[in-house]
Amino acid sequence: MKYNSVQFLRFVAVIAVLVFHSHWAVKQKLINVPILTDYGWIGVILFFAVSGFIISERISLERSLGRFLFRRYMRVFPLYGLFTLLAIVLSLGFGWDHLGQERTDSGRAFNPNPVFYYYIKSLFIVPQDAWPAFMVGWSLEYEVVFYLTFGVAYFNGGRKLALFIVLTLALLGGALPNRFGPFFDYNFYYFLSGCIAREVLCYESRFMFSRSSLICLVTSILWISHLSGVFDITVFGFLITSAVSFGALIIACVSLEKSKTAFLHANAFTVIGDMSFSLYLFHWLVVSVCLFITGDTVFSAVGAEFIRIAAIVVSLAGSWAVWTYLEKPINRAVHKSRLLNQNSATSTRKLF
Repeated sequence: MKYNSVQFLRFVAVIAVLVFHSHWAVKQKLINVPILTDYGWIGVILFFAVSGFIISERISLERSLGRFLFRRYMRVFPLYGLFTLLAIVLSLGFGWDHLGQERTDSGRAFNPNPVFYYYIKSLFIVPQDAWPAFMVGWSLEYEVVFYLTFGVAYFNGGRKLALFIVLTLALLGGALPNRFGPFFDYNFYYFLSGCIAREVLCYESRFMFSRSSLICLVTSILWISHLSGVFDITVFGFLITSAVSFGALIIACVSLEKSKTAFLHANAFTVIGDMSFSLYLFHWLVVSVCLFITGDTVFSAVGAEFIRIAAIVVSLAGSWAVWTYLEKPINRAVHKSRLLNQNSATSTRKLF
């Protein structure tokens, strides 16, 4: 089923990222938004936790590894490919590098050589040390690795093996930081938290909401206090508390919906959650264009804030159009092809 509560969490995640990146629309200091100005990237790790939940929930509906991987890849590649192709054209044709970030995950010098392979990897979401030509695509590389490893493990050894593999990738990410890009990385703790949230929700309990809410509250206080500078916790402590917090948040929200207490109907929040992928991609284009236009111009405090708010509004409006006229038709086409394949397979079995 499609959970309104999960779409609400997607809304929270994408708005956090949007506010975080909106501060880059001009090259000057803007009004500080508590937590989000400096730590809006937490929206991305919430996305990872939500992805872990969704994939773990829906993978049992797939009949084969090939179909699962095809559907997941086609869920992200066509739209992301269009934005990346635009970034490549602007970079090669006009020397415009605002859509990318010249950096690496390992800390080594940015040297995408040969550049042809760098752009090909960027276009087809192939994991690499350098950040992709369309910068926000770095998170999709983690998504693709998660789909691949979780899917292969699930269809060859079941759900327990899949969970074990994700845990192994997370643990190796802590032991081998920045060695193999998205393959071994601490971000898998967040995917794992979503997967575990799905397993917990398989066991109905009327106390599930209260317990998960308490856990989410306590762990959130810990890592928010850490981010706010109230006190320090270790890197591993932050990983665990934030992962547990997001997992508990998913459990609390979905259990409320299952008990018909909240999230019963779609609303503006869930609509933005629906179009979160389009917004995630389109907002980076808008912010980059704003930065290109404004350049080194110094604005008044009011003028700078106006540009930032305008970037947010344009991002929301433009992403709605992208979602309506590009993303949804692509998703319908992929879903239709899946249904046709299933009907064809059913007809073939009947013949024999």
